[in-house]
Amino acid sequence: ATGSLSGNPFSNSETAPVQSDIRNHIIKEFLEWELQNNSRRFSNKDILEILAKGYARLRD
Repeated sequence: ATGSLSGNPFSNSETAPVQSDIRNHIIKEFLEWELQNNSRRFSNKDILEILAKGYARLRD
């Protein structure tokens, strides 16, 4: 497709549902993590773990 590299990569109609799914999974992981950890601040390591969990959940 011409012009596929320009513009917002997330706006492609084929990938849009997947992108929002990924975002939803990751948001869910962050919210669950906050609940379990009494809203203490995230460290970079925590964030990487949460992102990894979010992606892993998608592959299930």
